[in-house]
Amino acid sequence: MNVTIRTVAGSFLLVMAAWASVGGGTGSTVGRSPITEVESRILVYLVPDAHDIRRQGRDVFMGRPDYPGLNRRDFWFWTVTDPSGPAIGSAMVGSYGVNVHTGKVLVLGTYEEVHSRELKGVQKILREEHHIDAHEVEAHDEEVMLLPE
Repeated sequence: MNVTIRTVAGSFLLVMAAWASVGGGTGSTVGRSPITEVESRILVYLVPDAHDIRRQGRDVFMGRPDYPGLNRRDFWFWTVTDPSGPAIGSAMVGSYGVNVHTGKVLVLGTYEEVHSRELKGVQKILREEHHIDAHEVEAHDEEVMLLPE
């Protein structure tokens, strides 16, 4: 069997390229894909305030806000309301942005990250599916939801 260094090196490079194409390796951008609109909607559906409303036997409505200046390149935005809520007061539950690169859910206006056990679990699943690693999350941590005027 006549195996050369070139053949071994070539085989190694092919294996490494295949591994990288499925998101293997730290910092690999190959195989990454953004969080989709539907996935972002699922994440917002899991925010604690919406969960509290569903626990009361009601459901929430989610719409896409049309506020000017929203960074729609890096975020999916949702306004959540409780249409069958109390007759007095606002039906507004909150407005949220979901970072398409990380799956982080932030409160629009305060940039406060939303946390819950269920949300964290679904984010983990989506990040695995989209090949989003900790380095990617950190790299997109400073993105702003509102663009400068």
